[in-house]
Amino acid sequence: MKHLIIFYLIFLSIGSLYAQVTDSISVAKPLRFSVEEDMLGLPLKVKEDIRVYSANKKLEKKEDAVWKVDIITKEQIQNAGVTCVAEALRLLPNILVRQKGNGHYDVRMRGLTLVQQDGFLQELNENTLLLLLDNMPLNQSFNGEIFWEAIPVGIYDIEKIEVLTAPLGTLYGQNALTGIIQIFSRQSREDGIRLQANVQGSNSNDYIHNVAIQYRKNEKLSLRLAGNYVTNRRFEDTYYVLPLAKWTESDSLLFYQANASQTNLYTTLANNNYNVNANIHYQPSEQSYIQANAAFQNTFSQDVNVEVGAFAQTVKQLNQSYVNLHGKLKNLLFQANYQIGKQNLALGYNGYNFNTSQINANMEYVFSKKNFSITPSIYLGNADYSEIINENNDVNYTKSLSEKANFTNAGVALRSEIVIAEKWKLAGAIRNDFLNIPSLSMLNFHLATSLKIGKKNSIKLGYATAYKAPTVYHYMFAPRQQINKLEIPINISQRVYEPTLLLNPMRTSSAEFSWLLQYSDKIEWSTQLFYTSFAQIISPSREVMGNEETVRFANENSNINQIGANVWLKTSLKKFQITMFATWQQTNVAAIPTIASGAPNLFGGFVINYNSLLNKLNLNVSCYSIQSYETSAKQGEENIKGTLFVSNAKLTYRFWKEQSLFLSIRNLKPSPAREFILGEQILPIYLIGVSFLY
Repeated sequence: MKHLIIFYLIFLSIGSLYAQVTDSISVAKPLRFSVEEDMLGLPLKVKEDIRVYSANKKLEKKEDAVWKVDIITKEQIQNAGVTCVAEALRLLPNILVRQKGNGHYDVRMRGLTLVQQDGFLQELNENTLLLLLDNMPLNQSFNGEIFWEAIPVGIYDIEKIEVLTAPLGTLYGQNALTGIIQIFSRQSREDGIRLQANVQGSNSNDYIHNVAIQYRKNEKLSLRLAGNYVTNRRFEDTYYVLPLAKWTESDSLLFYQANASQTNLYTTLANNNYNVNANIHYQPSEQSYIQANAAFQNTFSQDVNVEVGAFAQTVKQLNQSYVNLHGKLKNLLFQANYQIGKQNLALGYNGYNFNTSQINANMEYVFSKKNFSITPSIYLGNADYSEIINENNDVNYTKSLSEKANFTNAGVALRSEIVIAEKWKLAGAIRNDFLNIPSLSMLNFHLATSLKIGKKNSIKLGYATAYKAPTVYHYMFAPRQQINKLEIPINISQRVYEPTLLLNPMRTSSAEFSWLLQYSDKIEWSTQLFYTSFAQIISPSREVMGNEETVRFANENSNINQIGANVWLKTSLKKFQITMFATWQQTNVAAIPTIASGAPNLFGGFVINYNSLLNKLNLNVSCYSIQSYETSAKQGEENIKGTLFVSNAKLTYRFWKEQSLFLSIRNLKPSPAREFILGEQILPIYLIGVSFLY
């Protein structure tokens, strides 16, 4: 911490000297408003023309889109002081976000938590939500999970985040069962060369650093290169011993597992992550553009992940790179991306170390005439997993993959849109995917409509379907694990997985009604009603014979249904901007007795932002609350229930032009508590930082 403070002081001294020199030769620019206006408390008038993309793969005003889209802008991200994408999602309705540890989060759309009462820890990982980065899917193919701590861009590299609760499998293919979260990379908006740097550190030795250089010329060409480094320390130095159902100190791990020094080497480290990302955007005309993104990511993550040894906490090591190309040539739209890397999902254990690669490509052409358009499209996707055998391989170990796992899907789609009298819009789409594992074709469709009432008000109604991508874990994962390194007596010494190609992918269908209403320039309000049904849910079963445990998977015959509503309100009162939101929902799992729903009935929050002193001072306070939730699993002791109320705050002072100092306080709550099964007790974090933009 001492070194960080010294670094800040040196950086500030250089910045102050630079300010004195440049101010002496700079030309004065008009202020946005006068000191008298600021003292009178008059609001800063900013005209927002927010456009959304994800509702129909084109830019349009959010009141014109046929689906409700929630947005987080880069300004909201900076004002709130969020440290990662998952934490930023606590600023929106519909999304349940629980912190598992420092830098680790569990994110679920509408709180859907389908916990198998006799399942494994890996069954707790969210795998029904689709995460996109510039239209490139980030869900990994082992079990469909999203590695939130390993997103290959930093929080300061994001232009905006769009969230849809509609399962638009017609537009985005697999895994959009409960909705879509799309991240858009930041681009340069000003001509010339700009340098951006953000450095912050905490009382618990957490560090979040970002540096970026960007260039733009004549609104046609822009380039950006950025680097990020994030490290988080665990809140507590204890581990959960699964066979004994108890917590133990880290210096006692060798008493329970002989190879603990390999499986849990850095006991105080929660997350260590660095990435480098770049993008180039070229737009020769309004009707054409091409953009290329590339990144390299390295992540060390210690978290509740898979159940394989004595401890609930395991280590993931991820190395991944990607190239993403997309563009438009008049009416032709295209995209292709390639991801490659290594995933060790349980360091020190056999069966979880893989070489991975993923390819996705699509092309579509828009035929339009007046107020009608029709768009045919084709899709191709492929994911490969091949196992890496550890050097300390057990002689009795059987490979988890008998051959390379290869999942291929090819799809064709057709969507159309018609606008009637500039007020009423109808949209529909149909898509069929052809899978090689299992050998099936999956049909999805959606129908939606929106009706504008005035300039800013609209109502929306839609129905959509989607399906979950087949995964390595359910269809191909077949290790015969020897559980022979534990130093404690257990009932089983061998675990056998028996996958099957006869499983049907999980499906979902959902209906939504939304109402967007803007009373004036100061008050904006929206509400949504929804009903969702989940079918063909895949459940594990565990059979023990002697000292051998066999794990199998099968589709459930019954459906799980979810019904609910959410509200969102934004208002401006002089220098204050206040946003409030809440989601109420009820999940009915009675039809499947083996599933215990951990979905809360009510969750939401509010954000208050205050800006003053000629836009030099900004104070942001946010609160997030989860009421009446309970999550349980076979671990017994870890039956998480109760109410969560957490608050965050950030104070920013702009001391010269775009340079600022800030103090950020995260995770303030009445008392430390676990928010997730086998997670850590979440403690407050106090961050100080500095931001520069030249």
